[in-house]
Amino acid sequence: YKREQTKDKIIWWVTYYLPNGVRQRRSTKCSKHNDAKIWRRVKENNLLNGDFDERELRELGEVVREEEPENELTIEEALNHYFDITGKCKTPTTRYNDEKSITKYFGYFLEKDINLMKDIQALDIHYFIDDLFKQKKSEATLRHAVSSVRKVLNWLIDDVQLLDIKNPISKKITIPKIDGIVRDRLLNQEELEKLLEVETYIEKKSRISSPMDSIIKFMLNTGARTGEILHMEWSDLDLDEGVWSIKCKKGCPTKNGLGWKPKWGKERTIHLFPDAINILKNMTKVDSVGVIHVRDESGKIISHKTVPAQFVFPKRVTS
Repeated sequence: YKREQTKDKIIWWVTYYLPNGVRQRRSTKCSKHNDAKIWRRVKENNLLNGDFDERELRELGEVVREEEPENELTIEEALNHYFDITGKCKTPTTRYNDEKSITKYFGYFLEKDINLMKDIQALDIHYFIDDLFKQKKSEATLRHAVSSVRKVLNWLIDDVQLLDIKNPISKKITIPKIDGIVRDRLLNQEELEKLLEVETYIEKKSRISSPMDSIIKFMLNTGARTGEILHMEWSDLDLDEGVWSIKCKKGCPTKNGLGWKPKWGKERTIHLFPDAINILKNMTKVDSVGVIHVRDESGKIISHKTVPAQFVFPKRVTS
């Protein structure tokens, strides 16, 4: 792998292990890749023939300590520790999303036969990013993947100190510029018409349905997030002024319990367009409830309970 020694000067380095398992990082002192490959082949032959230099002999002469658990921590063991300990501080949905995405990201290194956390190198991270890029993943996905892997490594290194290494992911790591973090493509007329046909399809598939046509039309007129719309209550609205207050609500029922807040906890006030106000004025206010999951200590859903709510777009149970 190459490292920038000084500005505009690249030197190639190699990593290898001695017979006693001690890892070596050595500079080839070569700035050209072909020269570095020749150096590497010579070094490999020397090692296979037992021809060690002075530095390697010093490493081999030391008493080999017993394996330290933090240095031999496997990726699977590390992830189990991370999910078990951090999961207690997260909602079931966040925990599920974390486990699904983080397991997938670290699966890349397992596929490359990198089984120990300590063996993930900076070069491996760059190949990981390149692999996602070749899969045509969005820029947002690339950033999420890198930040997720960095987050787990930081937790293992700093929080619980199970790893005695430097995080291989630099804070200044370069992410390819693709299409930006936020996508700005607008739906065409054909796509809009298909969206408005969703309600009929859902009602055929389930006894439980929602006023999908009104939800979609309101979403198109506001650009609001799905969670904001589904947790919107009549008390959040001032239809005379045409204002919607998106705020933290301790008493709003969600599937994980009482209490809802917008993304990042950022409250804001939305001034609605006339079309959005008309949609709300044509909605019928009905008594509604929120269904909350009741879980056991392992997180498994064992029952449900209902809590009164003032949802604008409540679910309907069909006969």
